Amino acid sequence: MCQDTCAAFTGPWSDLDQCPLCAKPHYHPGTRSPVRRFVTLPLGPWIQSLYSSPKTAELMHYRERRTENILQKLRTNAGKIDIYDDTICGTEYLKAVVNGQIMKDNILIQHSHDGAQLYRDKESNCYFSLFIIHNLPPDYCYKKDFVHPSTLIGGPNKPKHLDSFLFPEMYHLIALQREGLAIWDAYMNTKIPKSVPFSGYESADAPAMALLAGMVGSVDTPILLQKYRTVSPHVFCKSHGQGFFSTKKAQKRPLLQK
Repeated sequence: MCQDTCAAFTGPWSDLDQCPLCAKPHYHPGTRSPVRRFVTLPLGPWIQSLYSSPKTAELMHYRERRTENILQKLRTNAGKIDIYDDTICGTEYLKAVVNGQIMKDNILIQHSHDGAQLYRDKESNCYFSLFIIHNLPPDYCYKKDFVHPSTLIGGPNKPKHLDSFLFPEMYHLIALQREGLAIWDAYMNTKIPKSVPFSGYESADAPAMALLAGMVGSVDTPILLQKYRTVSPHVFCKSHGQGFFSTKKAQKRPLLQK
């Protein structure tokens, strides 16, 4: 990554010798050792680990069981739910299930972004993205033992080109969506031959959401993910969250077409 946290040398930028935004060097002089690095932790092995223990694997079946209960309630209660206490009570999610877009072996995920100051001084600033697994009950999915940190970026400067840092984790996620993930379910004592992560929710604080939406400043180079953010049956975005990606001069275009 750029030593000033401008951008990451990923995708089409992986072979560059200097930052495309500030022109500072990628490597230490006379070497191929990067000046700075950031960390990406793949989602696939984390999902497999949740199914490797009978106890957590049973928790991963919560979404499947609760969804069936909700649909049964809708059929017998004039299409109404008495208590909305979970994300899977949402209309868009339930429509995706009924339409066959989300299957029982899919992993419903939320992608979230934020920054933190670890200590008193600004030098300790860092930025990160993480995945929340909504197959788990709400009493578990937001706890730190079950939240998966996917990208960790050191500060103190905030990233100027966030998509370049997200490129490795998004490339990995799209590969899982295209090819599927083989899982051994220790609770059911069986193999799930092809589980597919389904991107249900994108969340961030206001500054990070602006970067994700391509609404900050003037971007003179195409973003890295444009080539790979193809229409996928494993994503839904509605209300305020219809996906956008930025191109030159921070123009906005819908990620998914109706």
